[in-house]
Amino acid sequence: MSKTNAFRLGRLVLMLGLLAGLTACNENVQPNSLASSAVPASVSAPIPAVVVSGVPAVTKISVGHSFKFTPTAGSTDGKPLAFMLMNGPAFLSVDSVTGEVSGTPSVVDIGDYNNIHVVATDGVVSSPGPHFSLQVIADASSVTPSSATGALTLSGSPITAAVEGVSWSFRPVATAKVASSALTFRVTNAPAWLTFNAATGTLAGTPPAGSVGTYSNIVISVTDATAEAALPPFALSVSAPSAPTIAGKPSTTAQVGSAYAFRPTATASGMSLAFKVTGLPSWASFDPTTGSLTGTPPQSAGGSQSTITISVSNGFTSASLPSFVLTVVAPVSGSATLSWVAPTQRTDNSALTNLAGFRIYYGKQAGSYPNSVSVTNAALTSYALSALPAGTYYFVVTAFDTNGVESNYSVPVSKTIG
Repeated sequence: MSKTNAFRLGRLVLMLGLLAGLTACNENVQPNSLASSAVPASVSAPIPAVVVSGVPAVTKISVGHSFKFTPTAGSTDGKPLAFMLMNGPAFLSVDSVTGEVSGTPSVVDIGDYNNIHVVATDGVVSSPGPHFSLQVIADASSVTPSSATGALTLSGSPITAAVEGVSWSFRPVATAKVASSALTFRVTNAPAWLTFNAATGTLAGTPPAGSVGTYSNIVISVTDATAEAALPPFALSVSAPSAPTIAGKPSTTAQVGSAYAFRPTATASGMSLAFKVTGLPSWASFDPTTGSLTGTPPQSAGGSQSTITISVSNGFTSASLPSFVLTVVAPVSGSATLSWVAPTQRTDNSALTNLAGFRIYYGKQAGSYPNSVSVTNAALTSYALSALPAGTYYFVVTAFDTNGVESNYSVPVSKTIG
């Protein structure tokens, strides 16, 4: 049909008429009791059969300087004694017959050593000697000529904090005077969960669950067979990861025949996350990598309810959204009743005597009206459109005569359903 300005259409009025609405369905030892068990004052403690005494006069030594110490030991029955060294650093050894403790530290042994002691035994009774500490320090006089002239250097500062479940790594930088020198790296006192590359000096790993603590006196060194260099000892502290966070407010209704979707937001301080759901409806699917809950409820699911809980974990701790009840409801639909004033004149002010009817155009975007309904009774000045799915609609009306001449659009009106 042609569209001209042959006549004007009167004012368009929208009358509200909602056919259906959306309804959400919701959900003691007494103080003196020990006195009788005390040892009488007249009873004396037994005298040990083995006695070990004495501490070293020197407890700080430099790299390359020898250390020697012999404790005083004896047995009351004159039996010969055997000696063991407890908590001693790797460079120290003990003479099992005399009890002499000796050794010479290298640069990789720089650090503090505590609770060192000698234990003596006569084969029946063992007795520990006094505990002592030993500190190994660098000393310029102990540096070999090649390293003193800068032939081999090792540099770098490792990060001294790590988190369970988060990878940690450090690689020092070694410089040799001769580029072709073959370098070999070494590490001491590294925790078991770290791996070490002797060719590159790389120390790397991921602290597992239960590894919280401080790992002290870690030393990385390098040698080219003629000289040796080492980084200062460092301590690596491992802490537990912070709990992940999860947020989001899912819709508590899903409509039959319409797609439902919800995705929470979660963070975990650089750690990977895994999502889990309980109470998942049979018509829905869940993505454990994103936490997305999606699906389209079928007609058979109408009226059903599911109590759903979505949680997230970083492998150590977890967090959950509050549980929610998801109810499947019938599709939302509504109606729009339009009324208008019928034209009586054409644009040239002549009488309109052959009005044939009206045509209603509508759509979900202003200015775009892909749907239309023809009203072929010229006496009608209103019409109800029913069963409109939820959404916002825009309407215009035209008039047409028996010759097919159609007016321009009326002023548009709109209505939101649902």
